[in-house]
Amino acid sequence: VNNAIDEEDYEEAIKYCDENIADKSKYMGFCIKTKAHLLYQTNNFTASRDLYDMLLEGRKVDWAVLGKAKSLFSLEDYDGAVKLFKGLVKENEMNLVAFDWLSRCYEMKGEPTEAQKTLELAIKKSPKAIKRQIKLGELAKKNNDLDTATKAFRKSVRLGEHSVYRSSENELNLAKSLMEKAATDSTLAGKKAGKEALETLEATEKKYRRDEKVQMETRLIAARVFVSLERESAAEKQLKEAKELKEKFVGDLEQSVIVNMAQAYRSLDDLDEAASLLNEVSHSDADDELKADIEALVNDPEIMERQAELNEHNQKGVELYQSKETDKAIDCFLLASEQSPTSAAINLNLAQALIKRMQRDGKTASDFEKCMVCLKHLESLEEENKRYKRYQEISKIASSLG
Repeated sequence: VNNAIDEEDYEEAIKYCDENIADKSKYMGFCIKTKAHLLYQTNNFTASRDLYDMLLEGRKVDWAVLGKAKSLFSLEDYDGAVKLFKGLVKENEMNLVAFDWLSRCYEMKGEPTEAQKTLELAIKKSPKAIKRQIKLGELAKKNNDLDTATKAFRKSVRLGEHSVYRSSENELNLAKSLMEKAATDSTLAGKKAGKEALETLEATEKKYRRDEKVQMETRLIAARVFVSLERESAAEKQLKEAKELKEKFVGDLEQSVIVNMAQAYRSLDDLDEAASLLNEVSHSDADDELKADIEALVNDPEIMERQAELNEHNQKGVELYQSKETDKAIDCFLLASEQSPTSAAINLNLAQALIKRMQRDGKTASDFEKCMVCLKHLESLEEENKRYKRYQEISKIASSLG
């Protein structure tokens, strides 16, 4: 059995377990326990749950309860798993593995606050567990509890410094949580967070000077910190250096870095760069947190508008309109409109081109109706919008055609 496990031939190991169990050998107890574990390892969760159930009929042992609870978790029976994990931690408050799994259950049930509270209880009992500190930081960040996130990531950096868990991710996570604190807190505490973020990034940059991706990320986070501290020229410098590193980077760059860069450009109101970078990312390979960041950028009204303006059909339409090829321009604007029906820029361009054609060839019901649809989309434009004056002028001309 052990040789088969060492060779990672789990099916063979299970076969040998069955032989020992059938023979009622002196290793029978070991083989039943090992088989249950191997069934779980090979994703046979129903079989592992049933075997653990059989084991628990004789006597209640913590390892069997834990095994059954993990099987239920993998079968997505989170309520059943919670009940068992809760029982384990109630009987033994030092059963930290059960705390970890209970936290995971709450997370899968969509109860991130309970997940965080559970992990905090485990950390009180074992504060030097680095991986647990990192997980707490991630959960707290999701819950927008930046103080707890910062504290957890700070501890993960300190504890991981001389361990196998030392990683640039620890420092970057700390810098990001401090950056978000600085961006959302205008008090002295926010400014202190910004200062600590810059100090953390400077140390990280020196420590991982040969890692181009880390060098890029430190500059992207620093850029956003400088924006929150109202030091735009310093932010622009950091972003310029990050972009230069991106252009020199060999190989595939992680989507998270590209999204971070888009966020940094957005913080500086550089919508062109932010919109352009979004074209390089997709939802398919993103985890939940990254998907949320992408969605926030994609659904940003100003970025949406800029992306629409950068639409190839819209740009081609502008060129054709300027060359007095109005009919072809209208065709392009109509194609652009299909992709971004509510875009102010595209609706204004299409309405203007349609008016131009009606002024040239005479009003048609079709062109006038399309023009009115465009203007209807623009009714919600506010006076502060830079396109509002143009909208008023086009609306006035359209009314005169009516």
